[in-house]
Amino acid sequence: MEKISFSNTPDHGMVASLIEKYSGMGDMPRLGRTTLQKLCYLAKARGVPFSLSFDIHHYGPFSVQLFSITDDLIADGVISDRQVDAAEFQYSPGPSCGALLKKQKSILSKQEPRLNEIVRFFQGLHHQELELVTSIHYIYCSQKLFRSPKEKTVINMVFEIKKGKFTRNVIKSRFLALNKAGLLRWSPKATQ
Repeated sequence: MEKISFSNTPDHGMVASLIEKYSGMGDMPRLGRTTLQKLCYLAKARGVPFSLSFDIHHYGPFSVQLFSITDDLIADGVISDRQVDAAEFQYSPGPSCGALLKKQKSILSKQEPRLNEIVRFFQGLHHQELELVTSIHYIYCSQKLFRSPKEKTVINMVFEIKKGKFTRNVIKSRFLALNKAGLLRWSPKATQ
C-alpha cells in the first residue's frame, strides 16, 4: 500500500477527488492550476466544506492554501503535476490517488454529489471563461455581505478588476446567465 504522509485533511481528499473526477470526464480542457482554483472556489460556493479562503486576484478567486494542498498531494504521489509547455501545467491522478480516496471514503461520499455536479456543470469551459464567471460570482457574493448587489455595480467592478480584458457586454451576459442558472444563490460561507 502506498504511504501517504502529508495528505491527511478532508481538503486534500476533496481536491484529489475533484482532480480524479475531472480527469475521468474524457475530452476536457487541460486541468491546470487556474482551472483547479476556480473549481475549488465553485465547489465551496456550492456547499462543499473546504476550509480554503479565497481572495480576488487578477485571474479571479484564488486560495494560497490550495498551493500547499497540491504540493502535499504531489509529494505523496496522489496527483501528478506535469508541465505541458513553458507556462502551463496539468494535474492528473497519481499512483496513490486511489489509496487516499479510499482512506477518506466516508468523508468524500457525502460530498460526491456536489463534486460531480461542479465537474459536470463546468466541464468544457475554457479557463478564461471560468475566470470570468468566478470573478462575477465572487464580486456578487462580496457585495451581498454589505448590501443588495446591483447588476451594474457588479459589472463595473468586474470590468475594473479585469482591466478591460472582458467587455462590459460580455460581463453582463455572463452575469445574466449566472443569475438565470441560479448560481448567484450559491454562496461560500466566507469569500475572504
